[in-house]
Amino acid sequence: MDLKIGKATPKDSKYVEKLEALFPDLPKRNDIFDSLQKAKFDVSGLTTEQMLRKDQKTIYRQGVKVAISAIYMDLEAFLQRSNLVADLHAFCQAHSYDVLVAMTIFFNTHNEPVRQLAIFCPHVALRTTICGVLEHSHSP
Repeated sequence: MDLKIGKATPKDSKYVEKLEALFPDLPKRNDIFDSLQKAKFDVSGLTTEQMLRKDQKTIYRQGVKVAISAIYMDLEAFLQRSNLVADLHAFCQAHSYDVLVAMTIFFNTHNEPVRQLAIFCPHVALRTTICGVLEHSHSP
């Protein structure tokens, strides 16, 4: 839980200090934080839909409904999931999404975050436009 690297806010620190005062026998702050981070990134046992909904935002612009889902695993591993295309299609159809943006995140051997993007969109022209915009983007 380090404010300097953006993994906690001053409000987080304030409440942690209060909890530590109330429960002096708690494990060390970093041990608790590491356990919570590990639990957050553990997607074992989740279905594809559960993974997509775990950390998802929806935007609606110019008649296009887009789901943006954070996926807590390597993109290659996500793409290897059984029945993935059918699951993505069913997810989009069930929630009337025109586009699904999967933003994967995992940590490399140096504990640095690695992010990757995948676009699922059955509409070829829309998919081509979105991919083109993303490929030519120079800002995050």
